[in-house]
Amino acid sequence: MTAQATIQFVPPAAGSITIVKTATHGDATFSFASSVPGAATFGLTTQSGSATRSFPGLSPATYTFTEANLPREWKLSTLTCSGDTGGVPTLVDLAGRTATIGLDGGEAITCTFGDVFDGTDDTTNQIAAFLVHRLARSPAHRPCEIWHQAGRDRHLHAAVVLLLPENAIGGRCHTPGPTGPPQSASGMRRKIARTIGPSSSSVRR
Repeated sequence: MTAQATIQFVPPAAGSITIVKTATHGDATFSFASSVPGAATFGLTTQSGSATRSFPGLSPATYTFTEANLPREWKLSTLTCSGDTGGVPTLVDLAGRTATIGLDGGEAITCTFGDVFDGTDDTTNQIAAFLVHRLARSPAHRPCEIWHQAGRDRHLHAAVVLLLPENAIGGRCHTPGPTGPPQSASGMRRKIARTIGPSSSSVRR
């Protein structure tokens, strides 16, 4: 009698990857490229500073995710991954805006791309500095008027927040929101001049 053995192949367990996008000082749509089948490119649009996309049921392999074509005046400031329990390593390249994920069977890896809005153009900063100066000297009702004017332009609003913590102004006013189309820098100058009166002549036209 000849003994026989039966060998049954058990495929490795699937894993999952979650991409988290965080945005500081605003919201935007961020573009990604990946090596995941069927998701060569995709976008994440943040709401209240966050957006997430999950990729479940992935076979063990190495996958890459790259944040591409950053929106104007946004920069990637942090890139971290968690959940790698060993085996093929997971690596991050902040300068290259890329996470290389070594996904082993059963792993659930989360990578977080943290972006910051950096509206540092001179015109915006000059207007923001002027607003902050006026906010410190304005009558009680004027800060909210000026704060809402800044809230109509995300670049200017972000610059004001960077110079003066939001709760120093926003805590006394309703949260500024888009009450109309975004304003250009020159349009904001004219609106601010009408709001704060003749002394606004120090804002360059």
